[in-house]
Amino acid sequence: MQDERGRTVEEGRIEHRRGSIRDFLSRWPEGSYVAVEATANWYWIVDEIEEAGMVPRLVDPSKAKLMIGAVHKTDKLDAKGLNRLQRSGTLPEIWIPPGEIRDKRELLRARMALRRHCTAIKNRIH
Repeated sequence: MQDERGRTVEEGRIEHRRGSIRDFLSRWPEGSYVAVEATANWYWIVDEIEEAGMVPRLVDPSKAKLMIGAVHKTDKLDAKGLNRLQRSGTLPEIWIPPGEIRDKRELLRARMALRRHCTAIKNRIH
């Protein structure tokens, strides 16, 4: 975590599980902005951020990587780079759909995966 001037206030790893993110964020003022890259599993992370009373800011990872300009990609460098972009007001944000829309998208993704699986089974039979 860095303050508004970019000074590191706290540094460390957070376990990638429900509750640990919320516990970590509970030490900071409600309404603080938290940048998170749009990875394959960002839904639950955004939910954790919101439940902690923070404001999630979903980031386009490919644009952020270009803007950060780091040659080597590590979680630590990503975090510092995202913080720098957030402080400068240049964070490449992506719209965060409401929970209801996210749930419907997940349902459709599951259906598509099942359809692909059914098709693969049918193709193996023929």
